[in-house]
Amino acid sequence: MNINNENQGMLFPLKLIFLAAGILAGLLTARVFLLPCQAPDASMEPAVPAKSYLLVQKRTNPAVGDIVLIESPGDDGRVLLLRVAAADEARVEMRNKILYVNGTRFTPSWKQIAHDQRVFPLHFTKRDIMPPVRLQREEYFLTADNTDRGYDSRYFGPVHKDNIIGTVIYIH
Repeated sequence: MNINNENQGMLFPLKLIFLAAGILAGLLTARVFLLPCQAPDASMEPAVPAKSYLLVQKRTNPAVGDIVLIESPGDDGRVLLLRVAAADEARVEMRNKILYVNGTRFTPSWKQIAHDQRVFPLHFTKRDIMPPVRLQREEYFLTADNTDRGYDSRYFGPVHKDNIIGTVIYIH
């Protein structure tokens, strides 16, 4: 009977150690694979309102339509929230504010905003007219849902997979 009582007394600290180890392992795993952040601006409205809270899954292979978080190519320390419009060896171009992928007019399955109906010439901006660009393997063409406000691949070109922080998996 003494043996059972001694074993009972040892079980509680052992359970406590396993519980603490499990919690610590869960926190470390979440930190390695998940990143909580906030939408930096209104470039992804209406899908992601400015200042929305996001959960980003790191180290993913995004697909067309996914919203991704990247480090800004032109601004150190700034992140951009954009949507994958084309990937892997596609040919993209912008003609009169319309995106073409592999020569076909791209019709997104998500809502986009474009209030400014003016079309600016190429020598002024690449927002509305952009010559064809061939994506390389593991490159993505990223666009903002709010095309008038977005700083995206129309301006800085394709983004390599290594420059993508992760894919948005939750928006609040």
